[in-house]
Amino acid sequence: MLQNNIYTIFSTVIMAVFVIFIAYYTTVIISKKSNFYLQDRTVKILERTGISTHLNITIIQIADKVYILAVQNKNTTIIDSMDFEKWHEYRKNHYRPTQSNFASMFKNPFSKIIASTRTKAEISSKKKG
Repeated sequence: MLQNNIYTIFSTVIMAVFVIFIAYYTTVIISKKSNFYLQDRTVKILERTGISTHLNITIIQIADKVYILAVQNKNTTIIDSMDFEKWHEYRKNHYRPTQSNFASMFKNPFSKIIASTRTKAEISSKKKG
């Protein structure tokens, strides 16, 4: 009886992990194929930031121009436009990459804790010595 329950739980967990694995890789494949089909488009969305539930700031590229748009409900307003070269230079000089994976989200906070612990230990050892 107990072995049957353990087997059922174990098989359920294995199946759940398998389904998540298949779903993840299916979305990766679909994303790669959709990017391949959309490569030759002349309009590209470079960034989109939600300001509120009904307001987004969207940055799009049309040919060699970049437009900064305010999109609110069904209204779109052009805030600014610039050459793509200027936009690329701005991004290169001001862009800070975000945390890209799950492990890196925990790397920085833990390294700060470890560094502060080392600093406290060094301070206390200097006071003693």
